Amino acid sequence: MAFDENTTVLIVDDAHSMAQGIRAILAMAGVTQSETASHAGEAQNRLRGRRYDVVLCDYNLGLGMNGQELLEAMRRAGALPLSTLWVMITGERNYGQVASAAELVPDDYILKPFTSQQLLDRLEAAARRKAWLAPAHRLLDKGKTEQAIQTLGGLIAEADSRQRRLDAQRLCGELLAR
Repeated sequence: MAFDENTTVLIVDDAHSMAQGIRAILAMAGVTQSETASHAGEAQNRLRGRRYDVVLCDYNLGLGMNGQELLEAMRRAGALPLSTLWVMITGERNYGQVASAAELVPDDYILKPFTSQQLLDRLEAAARRKAWLAPAHRLLDKGKTEQAIQTLGGLIAEADSRQRRLDAQRLCGELLAR
């Protein structure tokens, strides 16, 4: 995924200054279609009304559900296509452990504080991983689970890195466990 003026991004953060800072970073990278939501309810409304390429979501959203709960609610409701890149932003040093135990995990997470370059590098890396699984995601978005499992088998066989193989195996395992 190239991040440019056609990339749509939703930034979910209860801290207005953080959301605006992220918007500025994205704008410097050429992303002009970014919107913000200050709490989970607003994010749910936006996600139900529009498809985003990327969601950057703070883990701690104040009152109500947190970012992990928002991710799970949107995936279960079918309001978040698998092609959408979800990156959790958190100050929680142990978030990786929490996320790895969750049923539905974000595509990546980044720890606060971070630099502009760290954010952009993380987004690019997560987008490359997401692109690897795109053939299976497109099938799943169409409800073609069996074909997606077969496609993932092919991706596992042709994976050129341990990480790609693990990403495809994880998704395949999730599908087989359904």
